[in-house]
Order: sequence, then structure tokens, then C-alpha cells
Amino acid sequence: MAPRTIHALLLSSLLLLGTAGSALAQSGGGNFPTVTVGGNVGFIRTTQATGLLELGLEAPIHITKNYSVGPWMQLGVAKSTVELLFSANSRYTVDVFTTGNLRKLRPYLQGGLGVAYLKVKGAKGIAEFMINMGLGAEYQLSDHMFVASDVMFNIPVSAAGGAGTTTSWQFASLRYRF
Repeated sequence: MAPRTIHALLLSSLLLLGTAGSALAQSGGGNFPTVTVGGNVGFIRTTQATGLLELGLEAPIHITKNYSVGPWMQLGVAKSTVELLFSANSRYTVDVFTTGNLRKLRPYLQGGLGVAYLKVKGAKGIAEFMINMGLGAEYQLSDHMFVASDVMFNIPVSAAGGAGTTTSWQFASLRYRF
């Protein structure tokens, strides 16, 4: 296994274990678990292609106020390239601000494991396992509605490294929490 892959796996494992442990140690408060459904639009950049329009869907389950886990899907499309990423993600949100409207702004760290598929016109499609990690921030519009923006780094863990590292920026996300 390549050193880059080992480092990425270790970092992801620490992120997931650290956020899960921290979330479970919290007293929580509120009615949990709850489900959120969201969609986003953004851009994907891979080592194979740039400027892919990105559309995403997510459905995390909030175990506590600050910790959620759940499925996430990204679809990147361009003139001659299609990329599809499926993952199980973990997200830990931090309450940084405590007063005024800023308390509705909450940064987060996220990471997960999944599968990436890349198809470039005229070439055979590449499918491989990946880990992802990222950061972002959400702003609470109402009791149930949130807007967000985040950056994800999707790193292949196969020996071939076919699809290469993918960076995605979901510049506009809308989430509804039930």
C-alpha cells in the first residue's frame, strides 16, 4: 500500500473515531435521532478533468445535535466526463458562537468511506474505493431549514489510483431537518 494511502486512511480513521467519541460523550438535549435531507450544487476537480458541474444529495441521521452519519452522493458532469461518488459520511458540527445571529453559523468537519466511478469519453470507466474528508459551515434559516457550503477531498485507496484525488466544492447546499 502506498504511503499516501496509509496516511489518508489513518487521518480518516482518527477523524471518524474522534468525532464519534466526542459526539457520544455529549449530553445532547433535544429529540434525537433526527433525519436531514439535502441537495447541493457545486464544482468537482479531478486529476483527470476540471470544471465538472457537481450535483449532490445527502440524508444524514443526527445522533446528537452536533453529530450525524449517513449516505452522500455526488454526480459530476462535463462535456466528455462523468464522475459518480457514493459514500457513508460522518459530520461533526461545532457551536463556535453563542449570541446573536452568529450562533446560527456552525462550522463542521466531515469524513467518510465510499466508492468513486469515473468515465471519460473514449476510455474505460474506473471504479475504486475512496475515503473523503472535508470542512464547511452551515447557517440555520429556521427550525428546520439550513444553507451550507463545504469542500470535500475524495482520495482513492486502490493501488491503481486510477481516478486520482477529487476535490469538490458544494458552494450552495440546502438542507431540511425533520
